[in-house]
Amino acid sequence: MKPLLTVPIRASSPEAIERQLRQRIPSVQAYEIWLDALPKKFLEPKIIGKLVSQWKKITKKKLIVVCKDKMEQGRFTGTKSQKANLLIAAAQAGVHYVDIGLQTNKKNISTLMRQKGKTKLMVSFHDFKKTPTPPRLLQIIKQMKQTGADIIKVATFVNTLEDTQNLIDLALELKKKKQPHIIVGMGEKGIATRILGQKLGNELQFVTLEAQTAPGQLSLQESLAFQNVL
Repeated sequence: MKPLLTVPIRASSPEAIERQLRQRIPSVQAYEIWLDALPKKFLEPKIIGKLVSQWKKITKKKLIVVCKDKMEQGRFTGTKSQKANLLIAAAQAGVHYVDIGLQTNKKNISTLMRQKGKTKLMVSFHDFKKTPTPPRLLQIIKQMKQTGADIIKVATFVNTLEDTQNLIDLALELKKKKQPHIIVGMGEKGIATRILGQKLGNELQFVTLEAQTAPGQLSLQESLAFQNVL
């Protein structure tokens, strides 16, 4: 199965988000909306629920909703409980996926898990400076599985060829075990993990139409070209 080509939307207003959702790009299969980019006045569960309902009317593409804090290079400054409540509201409004960081405490992830309905829960881990050692990566994966996540995501910065190989080995092991996952190496040296996303069994492939939301992110055209070659 090919990963869903997913465009992140880090827009600062609902109107800007809607303009991007109205784009008719057949090869784009999903959009990842960053709630933390919105002004605080919109970051209320009732408002987010209404916005998600509106976004679903605009596009038939899959929608992923995230709300990233400073540890994830996002802008959200509220509490972990407030973040979870925003994602619960998005899930209950029928968004396809919600993504929450592993650093959020177990209580809030558990609450989100119970109240997400049919929405798929993605639990993610980011390290913007390095790639942890293989034993540490396995420990992180174990913690993610314990949350009951539908999909686990690991995105780490690649400094060496060995880092890339470790991420590839991890992805292939998860693929073998049929654990839904996204394993991404950030930075120029990690591009191989993006090019090989389909071979590695990644559920989503993040691509850019304009500005990158992660170092080393491929453009939509580049991703399509690599898919054709592979």
